[in-house]
Amino acid sequence: MAKLPVLGEIAMSLFGKKLLLKELTKGVHKKEHLPRYLDIASSQMKYMGYRRSFLSAFRKCGLLDISGTFGEIGKNNIPTLILRGSEDTYVPRSSMDKLRYLIPHAEFQEVAGAGHSPHFEKPSEVNSIILEFLHQ
Repeated sequence: MAKLPVLGEIAMSLFGKKLLLKELTKGVHKKEHLPRYLDIASSQMKYMGYRRSFLSAFRKCGLLDISGTFGEIGKNNIPTLILRGSEDTYVPRSSMDKLRYLIPHAEFQEVAGAGHSPHFEKPSEVNSIILEFLHQ
């Protein structure tokens, strides 16, 4: 239904918060982090455009082959850092392998014991990785 113009917008305005919060629970590996994560997400959903941005991302990224975009990044040889939580259930390992193929110069870091939101579950570790990458 989200793919359909107008219906997706109606569903997101009526049920979006509930649907998004349910979906976001899948991104957190350690469930003790869940209450705080959902509280932060709920407060962000108060801002105009938040739910629309999720709908847009779903439509544009979740349903399309975006290898052309990543291939362009790979051709441009721009310093790139790819972070992934080792327990990420959203982005399969096979997709990461494809991403690493498309952007061969990218530095890849996997954050052990984190889900789709490693920056939330392991902020100190992720911050260290990013700072080290930026100092190179």
